Amino acid sequence: LAPVLIKEITRRVNCENVWQAVYTAGVVLPRPVSECRYHHRSLNPKKLIEVGFSHLGARMTMARTIKLYKVPDAPQLSGMREMKKADVPRVHFL
Repeated sequence: LAPVLIKEITRRVNCENVWQAVYTAGVVLPRPVSECRYHHRSLNPKKLIEVGFSHLGARMTMARTIKLYKVPDAPQLSGMREMKKADVPRVHFL
């Protein structure tokens, strides 16, 4: 699926007259241009483990993994709110 997504993103940015991009890879490349660290949060760890994308950590059970990655029911940042129709132009600009 990733190659299809990359081609579609490339097509869309080329329509905007953008011809350069930065990609990440989960493998070590022979001549990397740059390096960075990033973090992502698994939203559905059970499914990711079932399909083989991720794995259970050492001494971790499925229940503990699900509890660890559980997303809070309410935002924990003050000032966060649901997007409104009036926000669309500014959100689209982002």
